[in-house]
Amino acid sequence: MQRNPRTGAEIDFVGPLLHTPIESKYVSQKWRKERKALDEHSGRGILATRDILDVGEEIWAVPAGLLAWMVEP
Repeated sequence: MQRNPRTGAEIDFVGPLLHTPIESKYVSQKWRKERKALDEHSGRGILATRDILDVGEEIWAVPAGLLAWMVEP
């Protein structure tokens, strides 16, 4: 987790081995409002949502279940 010292916004998963920051917000609507920390941190990343899939911008909304399925060994 990384916190912005000015605003207090945090990113859930970030670090040198993870090239794409990931924030988790279990929402079904208004996901763009929840991406503030990613906007402040790097302007790109993935917001893990309840059931929204939107990959049309630099910050993607991806359902948490799909992310879990993708990383399962």
